[in-house]
Amino acid sequence: MSGTASSGQFNITNGQIIDPNGNNFIAEGLNVYDSQMGDAAQILADFPGVNFIRLNVYSYQNPSAYASFIQTMTSKGVVVELEDHTNSNGSDAGGGSGTVFTGSQLTNELNWYSAVAGAYANNPYVWFGTDNEPPNNPSAGALSTWQQQTYNAIRNAGNNSPIMMELVGGGNPGTIGAGAGMTVSDYASMNNIIWDLHYYGWVSSYSTNQSTVDASLASAVSAAQTITSANGKVPVIIGEYGPSTDGTNTDPNGNQVLQAVQSSTSAGQTAGAAAWGWNSGVNDNLTDGSGNLTTYGQEVAQWIAAHPGSTPVPVPVPVPVPVPAPVPVPTPAPKPTVTPSTNDAVVLAGSTGAITDASGNAWTITAGGQVAINGNADATTAGVVELAYVNGTIWQENSAKLWWGETQPNASWSPQAGTAVSPLPAPPAPTPVPVPAVKPSANDAVVLAGSTGAITDASGNAWTITAGGQVATNGIADTTTAGVVELAYVNGTIWQENSANLWWGETQPNASWSPQAGTAVSPLPPSPAPTPAPAPTPAPVPAPAVKPSANDAVVLAGSAGVITDTSGNAWTITAGGQVAANGIADTTTAGVVELAYVNGTIWQENSANLWWGETQPNASWSPQAGTAVSPLPASPPPAPVVTPSANDTVLAAGSGAVIVDAAGNKWTITSGAQVAVNGQVDTTTAGVIALAYVNGTIWQENSANLWWGETQPNASWAPTAGTAVSPLPAPPAPPSNSPNDTVVMAGSTAAIVDTSANHWTISSGGQIAVNGTIDPSTANVKELAYVNGEVWQENASNLWWGKTSPAAAWSPNAGTSTSPLPTTLTIAATQSSATIALNQATIAATSGNHMVFISGTGDTVGLSGGTDTVTDTGSGNTYVIPAAGNGYDAFTTNVLAQNDTLDLRTALAATKWTGSASTLSQFLSVKDSSQGAVLSISSQSGGSGVGIASIGGATTVTLSSILAHAIT
Repeated sequence: MSGTASSGQFNITNGQIIDPNGNNFIAEGLNVYDSQMGDAAQILADFPGVNFIRLNVYSYQNPSAYASFIQTMTSKGVVVELEDHTNSNGSDAGGGSGTVFTGSQLTNELNWYSAVAGAYANNPYVWFGTDNEPPNNPSAGALSTWQQQTYNAIRNAGNNSPIMMELVGGGNPGTIGAGAGMTVSDYASMNNIIWDLHYYGWVSSYSTNQSTVDASLASAVSAAQTITSANGKVPVIIGEYGPSTDGTNTDPNGNQVLQAVQSSTSAGQTAGAAAWGWNSGVNDNLTDGSGNLTTYGQEVAQWIAAHPGSTPVPVPVPVPVPVPAPVPVPTPAPKPTVTPSTNDAVVLAGSTGAITDASGNAWTITAGGQVAINGNADATTAGVVELAYVNGTIWQENSAKLWWGETQPNASWSPQAGTAVSPLPAPPAPTPVPVPAVKPSANDAVVLAGSTGAITDASGNAWTITAGGQVATNGIADTTTAGVVELAYVNGTIWQENSANLWWGETQPNASWSPQAGTAVSPLPPSPAPTPAPAPTPAPVPAPAVKPSANDAVVLAGSAGVITDTSGNAWTITAGGQVAANGIADTTTAGVVELAYVNGTIWQENSANLWWGETQPNASWSPQAGTAVSPLPASPPPAPVVTPSANDTVLAAGSGAVIVDAAGNKWTITSGAQVAVNGQVDTTTAGVIALAYVNGTIWQENSANLWWGETQPNASWAPTAGTAVSPLPAPPAPPSNSPNDTVVMAGSTAAIVDTSANHWTISSGGQIAVNGTIDPSTANVKELAYVNGEVWQENASNLWWGKTSPAAAWSPNAGTSTSPLPTTLTIAATQSSATIALNQATIAATSGNHMVFISGTGDTVGLSGGTDTVTDTGSGNTYVIPAAGNGYDAFTTNVLAQNDTLDLRTALAATKWTGSASTLSQFLSVKDSSQGAVLSISSQSGGSGVGIASIGGATTVTLSSILAHAIT
């Protein structure tokens, strides 16, 4: 829809959002964590047509931290909404947890909103949102006051972009609208606001009836719009929706929720929707963390792509200028002549210089590394080191040596990705002056770290090693180098060796060191073997018969073994790792780990897995650079051992999992919903939603919930018509009451069930309710615990009271500060999530998948037997990482930065590692990604790694930095 006059801004009119070009804007997007901003290009590639990103901000950063992401998105016409996702209790969870911000916490948040609003005031595609899924604690009126303070901070910064107002807990039933306690008058004077409503399966009580789900959503939207603004009716955007309420388990009505939200937006009942989330949980991920869309992600991408034309293209719009009434025109003063800067003028960062363009605009570089025009910083720029004025275009160069140009203020910098080609002309060659004769260093000259020596190359450059272990040329350190222990001058090339015994070479300063990964082969010629002293001629004695060692005999370092050659020489490995012949060490050898006697030749292998051979003492070891090919015959590979999947294993369509039968066949479900065996599609199958392995038979279930089974590939599926009876054993009956030590936190809808089947909950007003009836004697309750048959409440003052039945009195009378919860806590396999606020406690889980939230200090946490997603807001905790194949710990927070420790002893004990620090890297490895680090372990040296843990936010770690926070 179009026809509204262009304003250059987004505006709210008659319950609709009008974009800067006058078109009706419908948001079609997704949620992205601020830690995932590096995925901007991938997001645009995976979701063609996306026009809205709800950026979940978990830490207040300088506005420049968002600049690259915002530039990438808004240059494509994609709105980026910045929204605080922290809360008062430090868990940064939604659902209305915590309390309304006050004091320093409020001040810090408002300062951040003011900073980002001011920085992006000139970019209409940057929006804002109030705190995520906020609490109405202590009251709904207090929440309205908080949101008014956020609104004022953004508007007072000169920013009139839309602001999305969060509903209580995201839109908890009974808390929405004019009758729910919010201060309606606080919103009546606001301009350009949008209601942010979240919709998951729990809101409609997990109903699978599409009409019920549709009606529940429509009711929530109508309730929200009973509160109006200065623009009248307030549009609603579904800021979050998805198939899983808790992020771990798929809701029974997950598909109905997607249908309801997307249909509501397509029909114009809402102003858009943003799916949760880019890569956030277990069953609500749009991607699988490896660059692939999940089935859910494909559904959302198809819906977005099916609505072309909703993405506005930002274009500069002239602001209408009112025509003044005719007045006598005075004689104009002479217009000052603009003297632009000379062509190819340059201004460097740190100087106060300016470039003046042909229109008289003054271009400078701010102290913060941004381009400024006439004193106004351009927030789309960052890390600027140089400005240049070339043929009427202003060019900026950033610290990555990329250039962008524009011809006037507020035009678009181009090219979009920058260019490494400088627009400046190449400097003229200097007039040659007589060069004194250079006397380069001798070939094979060497300088060691710690000396003041220098190598002079053929051009007269002096190469040294700094006290900090870097290469310096003519006194200028090369910052791409580190840990340098030696320089060598070989055949005109300068070579550097680092502390890992790797070499790189370059032929002139500022050339590229190569090879890129370094080489373990020294460029220096091998040291000549020492000339043996002449042995005295012994008196002839009868020579004893020589019995040489068997062919392919092996001696390992650390053993007392000996290899005897056909001449009777005894070859051993010294304690210092050198080859010794007849007890005399060969000083040309080092780091020897193995000797082998193959077809009359003695071979040595060093710690870099390179081999050299010689046929007699004092001969030359060859080949000169060694070889990675072992002279020993290859060991026959062991026969593969088939490990079939466990009985009653189940895999769902879209999971990518595999079932292995007793014969080693691999059964999967294709993306086309057919069964595949060892990658070959069984074309007799269709609409498959699950596979199960029960008592040696593979069973398939289709979308009509009918089952067929077969015992081997290409057998016949039976029964012919299928059966509605599942082959899987019936799930165990749920327990009649909550497990011992169950905990429920304020803001959660969970309940504790006692042995009499009473349901104990915490109301939104912080009181205890039993079977839905409020206990008026309670207040400010933040936690319930079920310990040894007794229900305990903890209030905001950290005092506890308990009782065994609803009619009993709470005791002790004055409360106690001693928690009834044990310092050892076991998480049951059936418990999908656990929030733990214990200190110096032992926490364990041995089976099942869990979401675990830990805020304590000094805890020892051992989670195994399943996938455990851990959010740690405490510090000083120790995590026992499981052995390969016995679980996976996924940390959503960077535990390495929180003084936490990884206990790797259990994981390493299940491998063949001998405990030597020098071989640990052959078993343990770490891989960086833009989301964090993945820790893998191999059962044998150099084997394939199996993932055992991931650490979110740890994007620049190495194995050494992991081990600095680990116990081995």
